[in-house]
Amino acid sequence: MTIAATDGIDALLYFSGEDRFEIAGTPSGSMSVAIEPAQAAAAPAFAIPDSTGTRLEIGDFTFKTEIKQEGFEIKAATRKSAFVIATGQADAFVKESLGKKETRVEFDFGVTATQDGISVDGGGPSETGGNLDGDRPSLAYSTAPV
Repeated sequence: MTIAATDGIDALLYFSGEDRFEIAGTPSGSMSVAIEPAQAAAAPAFAIPDSTGTRLEIGDFTFKTEIKQEGFEIKAATRKSAFVIATGQADAFVKESLGKKETRVEFDFGVTATQDGISVDGGGPSETGGNLDGDRPSLAYSTAPV
């Protein structure tokens, strides 16, 4: 965690007049907090609903927040996540369509919130990105090779 007073404030001391002491200027400061793993994990951090069968695996995750005089930024992201479809309990159509015991769709996903709006970032076999702020919502999709 980092807390900083970057510009400080001015304290004025007068030797005459009614107001002998005055604080001038706009105080400024900032604060940032980051939570992330020290090194990449070999296995997912956790799986929903269970570690076997069809599941959502959440890999390395990060959380960062920064507050400044100009505004704020809050980021949450996960890397090396996957949606896993296990065909062991599936019907014949799914087993025939997928062919493998497990099909993994790996992805990265993140959400960023600022005073200007919310943006969603992601990546994997295809990349998506978007901005959901009130003035100009946008969404982009690209099938760039991995």
